[in-house]
Amino acid sequence: MYGNQKGFSNGVDSGESEGDYNEVLPVPATAQEAEDLLQQLIQETRSLASPSGVNLVAFSGGVDSSLAALLLHRALSEVPSPSHSQSNSHSHSHSHLHSHSHSHSHSPSHSHSPSHSHSPSHSHTHIHSHSHLLSHSPPTVAAVIALSPSLSSSQLITARHVAAAIGIPLWEVETTEDQVPEYIANEGASCYACKATLYTTLHTVAQQSLMRMGMDNSKSREVTLFNGTNADDLSDPSRLGLLAALHCNVASPLARLPKAAVRAVARVAGLPNWDLAASPCLRSRLAFGVEATADTLTLVERAEEMVRSFLPLTSRDNMRVRLLHPTPLPSCLPTTSTINPTTTASDGQSPLDQPPIARTISAAANQPPTKRSSTAVQHPPTSNSSLSSQHPTLGASSAPVGALTALLEVDQHCLQRAEAQHAGIAAGMAAIGLHYRGCRAFKSGSLVPL
Repeated sequence: MYGNQKGFSNGVDSGESEGDYNEVLPVPATAQEAEDLLQQLIQETRSLASPSGVNLVAFSGGVDSSLAALLLHRALSEVPSPSHSQSNSHSHSHSHLHSHSHSHSHSPSHSHSPSHSHSPSHSHTHIHSHSHLLSHSPPTVAAVIALSPSLSSSQLITARHVAAAIGIPLWEVETTEDQVPEYIANEGASCYACKATLYTTLHTVAQQSLMRMGMDNSKSREVTLFNGTNADDLSDPSRLGLLAALHCNVASPLARLPKAAVRAVARVAGLPNWDLAASPCLRSRLAFGVEATADTLTLVERAEEMVRSFLPLTSRDNMRVRLLHPTPLPSCLPTTSTINPTTTASDGQSPLDQPPIARTISAAANQPPTKRSSTAVQHPPTSNSSLSSQHPTLGASSAPVGALTALLEVDQHCLQRAEAQHAGIAAGMAAIGLHYRGCRAFKSGSLVPL
């Protein structure tokens, strides 16, 4: 059974409690209200889970999926699970389940990318599990993080830390969305291709887990997938990944919580990342049509690591390096330019050029989206957001002709610091192989004319 039919999937009510799952809950005003809401969510999550099957959370280490993982872990930690001593056995060599006694990290070179160690023709899914966590959670519950070029090394480290704090097993699974043409093209369907690949992989992993448990084809072979989709996500029609979750019957225990409520509940639950800045996938930094290849995503990661270290910034500071199409730069950039962020979109999709709802529907039907021109649409200046370019491009430190252009976004309180360090940041970008356009104040989902 693929998915759990007992509850709701991405806010879609199954009919058991009509209206209950469609109501957006208020943000808790006090710690006690947040605690009460936490207990309510645990009970609701328990009703969605499969106590005799496998329950997996699509995990990123962000606060949303972390809270979903905590809810599932606590919901089933007191529920008796089937006694299958072989569930953690490594005697089945064909399953490629590798256990590590301690956390390890990957270098920025993306040694965890499937392109280096996993081909589409491979018949098995590789799973890396932190075995020292297995005793703290039922064997039918795990958080699963996808290893691909869109996951930064720092985010993987954060995910390991948070999973350990929750006490839930963390399975690191290689995914291959970076080999899907629609994902690479980055022309509106990348998010759907990514999530469809993710949920399909999670289902395969769950079936392998059931096989290791020795479970047969009876009703007990239920597989329930969870994600951290919240109410704010559901209000954004540009999130193609929501359609993939809907098609795969993925349960969303946070579907009625706005982001502020997620953070409030995560705080009383003791999650260490409750107040960390959001860190969406690296592909979300690419302008429409900038191909989502491993090399391009590595550029994003290297650029953001450089900026975060150079300024410096903390894990609570929002920062994005947006990659735009190659553009010829004048010998001296204007002192000040302005951008009109009249169109907004979520970081779940490419934030620089969002497909309209018509494209969303088209992609959902597996139809190729109508190709849009990457030609810039110039907006009239406003005072809402400014692009700072106070220094000419450093001649000796310029990136090669045809290199992608980088635009830096930082929180308002960090903007003056970034402007003062323009020359150093430009030199660092050039060393990576990027032209530096300048910086502006961060606004979640803000767009840039190309």
